[in-house]
Amino acid sequence: MAVSNEQKMLKERIRGLLAMRKMTASDLGETENKKKIYQRQILGESLVTFDTISKLLYMFHWLSAEWLVRGEGSMDRASEVAPKYYTINHNNNNHDNGIVNIGADMSVTEQVADLRRQLEEVTKDRDLLKGLLEAITKKQ
Repeated sequence: MAVSNEQKMLKERIRGLLAMRKMTASDLGETENKKKIYQRQILGESLVTFDTISKLLYMFHWLSAEWLVRGEGSMDRASEVAPKYYTINHNNNNHDNGIVNIGADMSVTEQVADLRRQLEEVTKDRDLLKGLLEAITKKQ
């Protein structure tokens, strides 16, 4: 069976993704049979199935389906799905009007650290407001 150009490009993207993650096609399979299936699909002449694409998207939650299937857009889903989010940052360090670009300038680790920092700030604000509310109600 001849493999279409689209399938060849899809296989190239999958091989590149696996190489980037220091994995092989057989690493996707849990059983020997599944390992062989993935090897034939990704390295051989078999067509890449929906199950294989789905497996990759679940395995790499950050992976863009649009990039994987069509080769369009960014490989990282975060830069397409949520390119910006609002921050609650009182001193506005490294932020532009309270908005931070995700994906382009920040790694996933940096994004998680930034979100944790924001959560800590919100928690401090909540505790401060709780204390103020208690102080106001005690005076009355």
